Amino acid sequence: MSNNLNTFVKVTVLGEDLFLKFDFNAVCELEEIYNKGIAGILREEQMGFKLVRTFYYVGLKWKYKNVTPEAVGKKLGDDIQENGTSIADLFKPVMDALKKSRLLASPKAGEEEKMQEEAFKIEDDEEAAEEFGGTDEKKF
Repeated sequence: MSNNLNTFVKVTVLGEDLFLKFDFNAVCELEEIYNKGIAGILREEQMGFKLVRTFYYVGLKWKYKNVTPEAVGKKLGDDIQENGTSIADLFKPVMDALKKSRLLASPKAGEEEKMQEEAFKIEDDEEAAEEFGGTDEKKF
């Protein structure tokens, strides 16, 4: 098993590629915000603008150090208005990133191979590979 699996998800909002990732600290932050475990959040919280904005905000902080909830909300709101994106469309990459984090459960048979294949595809993209290197912090 490889330790350098790609655990972020690339999502395009307003034509801009953003990189969502939920590591241990990000999930802890979500649990602190909602005062319940991640399974409880996903099971009990209603899907809404605040929930989606919060997950994007926390999931983007690893890469975009100056991100704010308000900036995320503006970008997501503009994407909804300009592109007709739905809340469900916006939440799908969040769930994909949570699954890739492997913090919720182990990937099912075949998923690990798929994750590795996706990692290689992204590594072939020089810009994404450079940004994922973590040495430069991208501004939001």
